[in-house]
Amino acid sequence: MLYKPHKKSKLIRELTIEPRIKKLLEESNTSEGTRLFLESLQNYHLVHSGLTKKQFAALRDVEYADLERSSTAHDEWAEQYVKDKKIVAEICAKYYKANPPYFAHLVEKILNDDSFIPTETQYLSLCENKFAKKVLEATFSTPLFEAGDLVQGRVNGPKDVKNKIAVVVKIGEKPVVRAAKGTKSYEVLPAGEDKLIECEERHLKKVKKA
Repeated sequence: MLYKPHKKSKLIRELTIEPRIKKLLEESNTSEGTRLFLESLQNYHLVHSGLTKKQFAALRDVEYADLERSSTAHDEWAEQYVKDKKIVAEICAKYYKANPPYFAHLVEKILNDDSFIPTETQYLSLCENKFAKKVLEATFSTPLFEAGDLVQGRVNGPKDVKNKIAVVVKIGEKPVVRAAKGTKSYEVLPAGEDKLIECEERHLKKVKKA
């Protein structure tokens, strides 16, 4: 679907835009997700004879990524990414998917195109900012509780677990979606209930011995 720009918005109208998009579309290593994105830019430019500032910035990002992928260093990076960086990228992508709109295009490709390999620059931007670091810390931290432990929901926890005695059933199976300390995911079964409740580590405490 094409959207008409706001009357007050100023479009960037450069004669180089169309050939630049066409060049990227002709690249053999352009992923399907990127190709669809470029086609949407091409269609918008065809109708409006220009791009918005955000669209133009996105086009430059794609160009820079394409240039970076063509370097010899990218082959080494690609091997390293598949070996031990991909899982980190997916964790961060799931966080940003739950907290849009940042990195939306990159997140979509990481989560939905298994053959996609971000550039090292893209990876660093996504995974080494202050929010991503907190998410990764929570994800990989040693759990405070183990499956089978008896816990109690803290007074400031979600109403479904608040003050309730429960048994820990699952740990870390859901992605961390908040960039804060103690946000590792848990699923607990409150006493006398038959439905698992999702909560975060910070919402639980050990049951005091009588």
